[in-house]
Amino acid sequence: MALLSRIATRGDPMRHFSILLLLGSLSAFPVFVSTAHAQDDEDWLDDFEEEEDEEFTEREDEGDTEIDMDEDPENIEDEESLDDDLEDETDFLDEDSDIEADQIGGEGVDNAKIYRGTLNRVREMGYEEELINWERYLERYPNTLFRQHINERMEALTSEAYGERIEGLGGNLVDAGRAELDFNVPMHLESIDPRSRFRAGFEMGLPNHIAFNVDYEKQIFRELSAHGALQGRYMGLSAILGGKYAIIKSARTKSILTGMVDLMLNDLMSAAEGTSSYAAVRPVLGFGQRFDVAEGLDVQVQAGAELEFRGRIIYSGGFNAFVRINERVGAFIESSTNMKKGLEDVASNQRPFAFNVFTVGMRFQPGADQNTRFAVNTNVPYANNYWGHHFGAIQTEYRTLLD
Repeated sequence: MALLSRIATRGDPMRHFSILLLLGSLSAFPVFVSTAHAQDDEDWLDDFEEEEDEEFTEREDEGDTEIDMDEDPENIEDEESLDDDLEDETDFLDEDSDIEADQIGGEGVDNAKIYRGTLNRVREMGYEEELINWERYLERYPNTLFRQHINERMEALTSEAYGERIEGLGGNLVDAGRAELDFNVPMHLESIDPRSRFRAGFEMGLPNHIAFNVDYEKQIFRELSAHGALQGRYMGLSAILGGKYAIIKSARTKSILTGMVDLMLNDLMSAAEGTSSYAAVRPVLGFGQRFDVAEGLDVQVQAGAELEFRGRIIYSGGFNAFVRINERVGAFIESSTNMKKGLEDVASNQRPFAFNVFTVGMRFQPGADQNTRFAVNTNVPYANNYWGHHFGAIQTEYRTLLD
């Protein structure tokens, strides 16, 4: 201020005014500078806050990105891997990867995109519903590029629906049209299941009955077999050559219907007694059905006739019921009959000749071999007339399948 006083007392007024203006400007400069710096600080803070908000918004947008559910599946980045998974699961499209997904064909022609879409729709369906959908697909696209794969799939579905695969004798799954039934073999009746097998048995009864049986059977194909046997029958020892054909043999329905014809040479031991043997033809029809009781209940009935060339007819037949208790043990009952026409010259008794036998026994599988079995039983006569071959007998038989 002393300086300003001294300057004011000297010189002219304009000079004094210029000096005062300069000094006023210099005194105001710090205030101006401080104000400008404050304004700059405020602007920088606002810019920083705006940048931080923008960065936060960008991060928020990245984390909350919504998925467009209506987006075309072909635009999804993982479509190729999904298609690979689909091909692995269905194995239908493995040879058609060179076909464009949107390839346009003629009338009744599909493309890979349509085919994949159908595969996705039927994936969770049952076989019957899926089969119907493929049939409709072929009606809509008769010139489909994937007909071979569709036909193969429909054949597999048809087999699953109607043919079925079942457990075979060895525990493996086999086609029902080729599976064996392993139907029970009776003791006094004929085997109605054509198989390759060998049988050997022995029977002894009171007072003096002894008989044996040896039979070899060869399966020609599943429904047909031929056999040769020596049988110690109630009519005497017989040599037999014959065959059997299963008209019905279904492992799916567990049923069998078999026709059998045997050529027989009977009473082979008669030559020792001074008489002659005689021949006969024996046709037999047998039906069997397995029921789901315990491990399996086999029930069968048979009816036949022995047509002797000398003019006599002997009727035979009966039934057998066998239940599997477990995989190694089973029990059975059986009734068999042999009858012929009675004596016409005896007025008081026109009943036929008859020898009927009721059988009760067990069958065993001694080891792990499922093809080998033993049967043991007792035979009791009932409702007999004229014929009395024994009063009771025991019997055993060895059997083995040769398939």
